Amino acid sequence: MVRRHAKVAGRGRAVKVRWVVVLVLMCGACSSTRTAGPDTIASPTSSTAAATPTTIAPPQASTTVASATTAAVSTSVATTAASASPRTGVTVFQPWLPIGEVKSTITVSQTLTGTCIGPSDASGRPDAFRCSAGDLILDPCFGSEALARVLCANDPRGPFALVDLDEVPSSGDTQSTVRPWFIELQDGTTCSPITGATSEVAGQRVSWTCSDSSLVVGEVDMTTPLWTVQLDRADSSTLVPGVVANAWI
Repeated sequence: MVRRHAKVAGRGRAVKVRWVVVLVLMCGACSSTRTAGPDTIASPTSSTAAATPTTIAPPQASTTVASATTAAVSTSVATTAASASPRTGVTVFQPWLPIGEVKSTITVSQTLTGTCIGPSDASGRPDAFRCSAGDLILDPCFGSEALARVLCANDPRGPFALVDLDEVPSSGDTQSTVRPWFIELQDGTTCSPITGATSEVAGQRVSWTCSDSSLVVGEVDMTTPLWTVQLDRADSSTLVPGVVANAWI
């Protein structure tokens, strides 16, 4: 009986050992199944790779755009500064229509009959003349296309005299540089050229007379964009500089 019981006990231990082996194998299979399943957690290696920072390219495009913008602004400022530079406004006096009629903006105050005696002393334009009508000397007078009539004025704003000519004059001055025949200074004073005999101041010819009784000594300085003159004024013992705001040629 004792031996039989020992055998039975021995068999029991053998069975337990087998079940332990089976359980170990099953647990190993479960472990393998969980490793390959969808709930697998990423390994530390792949986590480290994912966390590696991406290198960012330097902002070359932004720098280029900023440089271009700065250049554009600089150009704009320079252009604005250049366009804002002071300069004398110059108007070419054109009283005639191509058909030989006076423009509607011109109001003729009198119509005369006369003769042109030569090129204008006031203007160097080839279509400008010095004319006479009775006892009047008119200068400048601007010829029409047909040169049968001239329009005369000391001021481009009027009054104007229309002169029908006894004979057609030859061409005006073609040698002299075109010069202004009426100017307006910055303070609103207007000046017209003296075409007859005149005097001198400081060794220079008095060439213009102005609306405020001052005189322009010498010629208009047109060497810079903003033209200037020298003024002889009653309230000054020396010549005073004047700035020409507008000029008519």
